[in-house]
Amino acid sequence: MRNENILKYGILNGEVVDSDKIEEVLKTNKVKVYDVLRLVNSKPLYFENHLDRLNRSIELIGYEDRYYENDFKKDIEKLVVKSGRTNNNIKTTYFEEDQPIKVLYMVKSTYPKEDKYSEGYKTILMYEERENPNAKVLNEERRKIVNEILKDVGADEAIFLTENKVVLEGSRSNLFFVKGEKIITSPDERVLLGTTRQKILEICEKNNISVLKREIMLDELNFFDAAFVTGTSIDIMPINRIDTIRFSTNNKVVKKLTGLYNKDKLEYLKNYKRA
Repeated sequence: MRNENILKYGILNGEVVDSDKIEEVLKTNKVKVYDVLRLVNSKPLYFENHLDRLNRSIELIGYEDRYYENDFKKDIEKLVVKSGRTNNNIKTTYFEEDQPIKVLYMVKSTYPKEDKYSEGYKTILMYEERENPNAKVLNEERRKIVNEILKDVGADEAIFLTENKVVLEGSRSNLFFVKGEKIITSPDERVLLGTTRQKILEICEKNNISVLKREIMLDELNFFDAAFVTGTSIDIMPINRIDTIRFSTNNKVVKKLTGLYNKDKLEYLKNYKRA
């Protein structure tokens, strides 16, 4: 996490400690489960969904402890009060040595401007597949390689592709396609179960928007009307191209879903209860 923590301190097992201590703790070679939450006006967006995903990842790795709702909320609030930052991303990391280790700190956060949503993301294909896709585990080497490639080619995101030409997900986002009135996305067992993805699926079910989960092959990408990715910092981001395949960023289904999602966000934040 070198240079990742933007503050001079963070939270370690419920206590405020300096950033050097956190950096030292995170040097372990133990498998690390992590998640990134987005603060909106000091409230962690979709907190319960993030909590569930963290604990599911911990269970999949085989660790024994878990995150507890009230303690986790208190740690977030402690960091918000001390830093004064109310709109920022918070990263939490978990692993077990002699005892469970829970670390929390703020990271550099950038959110797309409005014109980016009109323009859409330029994405590239990359042969890559997560070993245990349902567990959100740190892989710093892969992240470094992906970031370098994206910078070199001037792309916004990389879309993972298997050796059998199955299109899966983004390197840090979930992937959806649109055909007519229907949304198509990868099966749950093949991808990281992102919090925003989960919320999109819930919204679709509530609003009778048809969703089909199935394998998506590379040679059928030209078949789709639109594509978009979802994530904590980007919400719903239209894709304008995957390699040389172009998509509309003005699709009515994507626009409808974006409106429903934004409405859901506001409602959630209005009703959020602090620790």
